Amino acid sequence: METFICRADDFGLSKAYDLGLLDSLASSIIKNVSLLVNMPQLKNDIHQLLSYPIDLGLHFNLCLGKATSPNPSTLTDPSGNFFSSSYYRDRMQKESDPFREEDVDQEARAQMEAFIQLVGKKPDYIDYHVFLTPSIEKALQKVAEEYDVVCKLHFKKEKATSDRAPFYERKEPFSTWLEQEQWPKEETTLLIFHPGFLDQDVFRLSSLTKLRCTDHAFLLDQEVQTYFRKQGKSIRYSEL
Repeated sequence: METFICRADDFGLSKAYDLGLLDSLASSIIKNVSLLVNMPQLKNDIHQLLSYPIDLGLHFNLCLGKATSPNPSTLTDPSGNFFSSSYYRDRMQKESDPFREEDVDQEARAQMEAFIQLVGKKPDYIDYHVFLTPSIEKALQKVAEEYDVVCKLHFKKEKATSDRAPFYERKEPFSTWLEQEQWPKEETTLLIFHPGFLDQDVFRLSSLTKLRCTDHAFLLDQEVQTYFRKQGKSIRYSEL
């Protein structure tokens, strides 16, 4: 039997997206949900997640919304907003790690504390939103060790929403994607989903749009659910 970490990212992004993500939990495939603790919508929706038997993670974010740390840093504009992902992609064409280590470390601690305040406990794991550079990895490993939290940032095999995009375009049965992949039985595979509905905030904040709806449909597909019941074991990060 294949073993998977099935993770849903970006909870807190918008009202519609959160509703769709919550709806996708009916499939029981998703056992891990990652939270954007700096996004305002999370405060309104977090209580709806707490009754599910899932792990909740800190989705460390440096390119969406406002910084959590109150101190000005190289990560934000004068209004305290993070620079966009496109800004960093442009910079990374010239420098491999445009993130200042001291500022990343400060923000990692601030987001950890924000998670604890919002959820009422430490995260079950830490992962990252979009970027993982040496300075980010070092900061996350450091804060994970101090707070005694799982921080497994590298998997031998992992697939994200964008990896399924070409398959989705072919409009084949969703279970075909699972059946055609070669899943290593000796390793846990990370499957990253972004399942949710769309509203103007999603279009305003993210370049990932319709694929979120397709991920939602994928997780609720009956053949996909049958595959996981027979072939795949979905586990929490805390079970690694």
